[in-house]
Amino acid sequence: MFSAVAVRNVGLDRWVVSRAKPSTLYEDFYVDPRDAEPVFPERRRNLICLYIESCETTLLSREQGGAMERGAMPELYELARDNVNFSHDGGVGGWPFFQGAAWTTGAMTAFTAGIPLSIPVEVNTYDRYRDFLPGVRALGDILRDAGYRQALMVGSDASFGGRDKLYGQHGVERVLDVFAAERDGVIQPGFREWWGMRDSILYEWARREISRMASEPGPFAVTVLTADTHAPDGFRCPLCEDQFAEPYQNCFACASRQAADFLEWLRAQPFWADTTVLVCGDHLAMDPGFFQRTRAGGLESRHVYNCLLNPAPGLDVSRCKNREFSPMDLFPTVLSAIGCHIPGSRLGLGTDLFSPLPTLCERKGAAWLNEEIQKRSGFYLLRFVLKGR
Repeated sequence: MFSAVAVRNVGLDRWVVSRAKPSTLYEDFYVDPRDAEPVFPERRRNLICLYIESCETTLLSREQGGAMERGAMPELYELARDNVNFSHDGGVGGWPFFQGAAWTTGAMTAFTAGIPLSIPVEVNTYDRYRDFLPGVRALGDILRDAGYRQALMVGSDASFGGRDKLYGQHGVERVLDVFAAERDGVIQPGFREWWGMRDSILYEWARREISRMASEPGPFAVTVLTADTHAPDGFRCPLCEDQFAEPYQNCFACASRQAADFLEWLRAQPFWADTTVLVCGDHLAMDPGFFQRTRAGGLESRHVYNCLLNPAPGLDVSRCKNREFSPMDLFPTVLSAIGCHIPGSRLGLGTDLFSPLPTLCERKGAAWLNEEIQKRSGFYLLRFVLKGR
């Protein structure tokens, strides 16, 4: 039974009305990491997650599997082509739109907890709440207990959408944002561009922070979230070139070059052999006008970009293509990519994409999963949201 205070605090009264149909999605399919605790290898690999704002394969050329006359992300295309890319088809692809993961905080929740962000609040308002899914055991919790030192790095205000709580309350000890950049002398006090500071400054800061963490004993995990390609039209930084008529394409072209430079730097570091890197978009771009102006009937659907570099040896990469999957599947997949054994190959609603098991989308369909996510779930509220209240 919910207390009256808890009901008011999370807006459950309004949520119940808006979601009249109940779902047993989590009772039927959720795998609690506490019941399938990943087993780490003796030599633990470092993990770096680079989330490129709004990065989707639609920005690629038609020949590359996108929808543009000329691709805006040649470097990111080549990285996905030449490394592990989980795709909906036989080329460079990704996952489509999913409810509860269509904005940054929702996507990060899916990546790190294997569930959508399906709470009774509006998008990006979770920063108003004290606790971020206190009943969840997330990636950061698992890595912390395995001895990892962790950091989240964003060029904006980390509290926006509750990202600081998602990471800070789930195992990540250093949350570094635009205010931390001021304190550390990375930018001048009061300096603001776009969402806070341009990506080129964030990348340089990330290089220094990663180098520092790598110089200390034990494994580390760092998540870097960019912002220059946020809608509408992105942020034109001094590194941007005039390659396209559309400003947004120029921003993505610049983002592709900067990401490739950062990854090239990582490859040259002494810790590279023991480091796995995930590069992906957080969600589909939120600028419908841009796609209406630039698409010429290319694709029936849009997909979020992903690429996995330097995964642990011995993984089966033969089933990366022609998959139906969701961002929730990244949760167990990333752990598998750093060499963990996952009993049953499933965590949250996700399935290890390196395993022979079908994903929930492949078993039930992506449309079914999207529909179930939108329904009311007492299990979700009791187990994930209200635990400890």
